[in-house]
Amino acid sequence: MSVINNSALSGASGASAAGAGGYEIARSLRFNSGDSSFLETTFSQASTTYTFSCWVKLGVLNTYEYIFASGSSGLAFDGSSFYYYVYGGSVQATTAKFRDTSAWYHLCLSVNNLSFTLYVNGENVKTGTAAALSTTSNASYIGKHEGNNFYFNGYLADVQFLDGIAASPTDLGETDSNGVWQPKKYLGSYGTNGFHLDFSDNSSDAALGTDSSGNSNTWTVNNLTASTGDTTPGQNFKAIAYTGTGSSRSITTNFEPGLVWIKSRTTTQNNKLFDVVRGAGKELVSNSNVAEATDSNQLSSFAPNGFNVGSGNAVNQSGVSYVAWAWNAGANSNKTYTVKVVSDGGNKYRFDDFGTSAVTLELAEGSTYVFDQSDSSNSGHPLR
Repeated sequence: MSVINNSALSGASGASAAGAGGYEIARSLRFNSGDSSFLETTFSQASTTYTFSCWVKLGVLNTYEYIFASGSSGLAFDGSSFYYYVYGGSVQATTAKFRDTSAWYHLCLSVNNLSFTLYVNGENVKTGTAAALSTTSNASYIGKHEGNNFYFNGYLADVQFLDGIAASPTDLGETDSNGVWQPKKYLGSYGTNGFHLDFSDNSSDAALGTDSSGNSNTWTVNNLTASTGDTTPGQNFKAIAYTGTGSSRSITTNFEPGLVWIKSRTTTQNNKLFDVVRGAGKELVSNSNVAEATDSNQLSSFAPNGFNVGSGNAVNQSGVSYVAWAWNAGANSNKTYTVKVVSDGGNKYRFDDFGTSAVTLELAEGSTYVFDQSDSSNSGHPLR
């Protein structure tokens, strides 16, 4: 499912996304190619000078993905060759490669009378010839190419378009004191077709396309879902402070954790990490390069409501203060999908009455899922 993300954007090196002027990007929009998610609009004039700017975090590195397209032209990423390219009748690709799916990149496509310069994190990475904006009805897209193909998979944030303006990347970003490229508040005009999509309005799915530039150039939303993110953090993460007893005891988290990190607050001990994949009794030490070890006196078992510790000094020495961080790695556990069989170019499975057969199910390792085939349409069509 494609959703709005309610957390602040991390910069290209993982730093806070606030530039020297304090401008911070609070929200991003997740595009899932399996959902065929995209935004669309119709431009009122075929501009030959313009700027498209956005922050992007890549999700898949094995396909063509269009970030912005107008008509048959636009800005895209080739996940098989790891380059960005501008298509204006031919592929004009960067020589630089971009493989990091954990990083945010700032893209600035500045077009002046159809001559373009593409900047990534403020650096000139490609020049060439672009195409004019298309004015054909519903022919401009964010998240796909025309013709229902080359869907984008990843995150976009702070999407801006300046009509009639070939902007410099320094109008939209800046280098902080650590030499990291960061977002900057744009203070200029937007022009007739210009818009700013900051995804701040998540009151409905349609509101995700709201233009905040003042131009009211709102985009039509397709297969994107508004969400505030994790509304139940207490069910997925908990920090617990406790005092050791020197004998086996239980620690309550109100969920069954998949990962636990324990640290002494008052003595010098190793930081111990335990997870359900390795199993209770197996430990890693975050402050050392020692190999995985086995010790049943540390975290002895995971429980539906927390975890149990033994008498080991690193986790439960008498009178010592500790802190434990627990994560629910199986937050989707016990989810049930209702399965139905429909006629859609042949018999196809549908999950939870989703409106298409080509749906991506996001499953977490270690979680339990139930596929309910009690509906009569499943007769003769068992899941295998």
